[in-house]
Amino acid sequence: MSINDYDLLRFIHILGVILLLGNVTVSSIWKVFADRTRDPAIMAFSQRLITYTDWTLTLGGVLMIIVGGYGMVSVADVPLMQSTWLVAGPLLSWSRARSGS
Repeated sequence: MSINDYDLLRFIHILGVILLLGNVTVSSIWKVFADRTRDPAIMAFSQRLITYTDWTLTLGGVLMIIVGGYGMVSVADVPLMQSTWLVAGPLLSWSRARSGS
């Protein structure tokens, strides 16, 4: 059984979603438990590691989602500009990020 390009890109896309959602979930739980100690050293350590994992796992997950998603679109010959949701979703995400909300 061989893996075709579409299946590989789908795997990358799903792995990116798992990294993103997993890290966001674990980071929030980690932060809550660190803050409950009220120990500034533990809270600072937790925040440093959350920031580190955000830059590695969350950003890596987002990049994998983008590469996998648009890669699948390319391999499947889906007309990008005729698929409103493929253009509107990233534009809305980008505009929201730019607005700071």
